[in-house]
Amino acid sequence: MARPRTVSILMGATAALLVAAIVLRGIRAEPPPRPEDGPEAATVFAEPLQLLARGGALRVAELKVALAEPAREPFDRAARIVFAIADCPLAVEWLDGAAGQDVERVIGELRRAEAPEALASLTLIVQLVRHTHWAPGFRGRIQHAERLAGLLQEWLRVWSGRAADSALLREPSLAALLVYGRLMRVAYDEPTFGRNQAPYQRARSFVDELTGAKLSRRNPFGDALAISYPRAFDQLVSSEDFLRGAAEEARLLYPELDGECDE
Repeated sequence: MARPRTVSILMGATAALLVAAIVLRGIRAEPPPRPEDGPEAATVFAEPLQLLARGGALRVAELKVALAEPAREPFDRAARIVFAIADCPLAVEWLDGAAGQDVERVIGELRRAEAPEALASLTLIVQLVRHTHWAPGFRGRIQHAERLAGLLQEWLRVWSGRAADSALLREPSLAALLVYGRLMRVAYDEPTFGRNQAPYQRARSFVDELTGAKLSRRNPFGDALAISYPRAFDQLVSSEDFLRGAAEEARLLYPELDGECDE
């Protein structure tokens, strides 16, 4: 038979366990953080691809808020300039002017920063493609398409490796490659003079490096392109006119990007 002291100790211990159980039952476990609660949460917003579209100006203020403080004023100034371009000036002539040089400088500064600034940089580039003239025409002036494609190439070289895993940049980066494809296909496949080998070879080398399309194992950006735009990726691998698929997808995505500002 247990001694009274032992019984009291056991009863006290049991009561303590019951109280502890009640307290623990009342504590709510914190759920694991959702992906949108991570460091990028403040800068990931719905449909970032809209910034590259014809109505992108409607979301510039929203993007500006997501930028680091030092980038806001330069981006706002450059966006006001780009969205106000009128009369479809020749791309090279406009970029070589005072306003164009200012915008190009801001594009470079934003490209070298973080993901939100990179999206701002890409927004400016694609809107330049929309508002300037780069169609070769009868005289075969491919320098305009090449100049704009060069801005996209610099952006993609910096960001494609990180964009595939970024909720903010994945879709815009793929769209950037499609627009690059349309511009460079114009440069190398200009019908008046036949294929221009210099831009063809430059684009071929760059796209192979960017996607791994011609390698035995494609890279994450190539995987993302193959999933989202399989026709464009297959064309990179199988066709001599390797950018035709990208150019056709760009035409479907942005039919108004024709180099003649026909909106």
